[in-house]
Amino acid sequence: MSGPESGTANGPAGPQETETGVSQAERLLFCETPSRLLATVRPESRAAFEACFDPSTLFLVGTVQNERRLLLRSGGVMRLSVGLEEVGRAWKGYQW
Repeated sequence: MSGPESGTANGPAGPQETETGVSQAERLLFCETPSRLLATVRPESRAAFEACFDPSTLFLVGTVQNERRLLLRSGGVMRLSVGLEEVGRAWKGYQW
């Protein structure tokens, strides 16, 4: 799926970078907008879920697996691998 807001993280030559040097995947992951919605959908319900939205506004950012780790890959390269306990400690310790 692609579109102006969603885009794709990988082009024919791998991860695309914007004019600022930030990869498309990083922009999608860290961009904050009031209309951003993150949903977990069972694979068998994906088509019905996606039918509720304009396809150009959707972007698959990942899959839920049995590992207790947050794994971020872009262009086939592992960018981050961290245990969920560490993610939780970082979130709880963040000073707003």
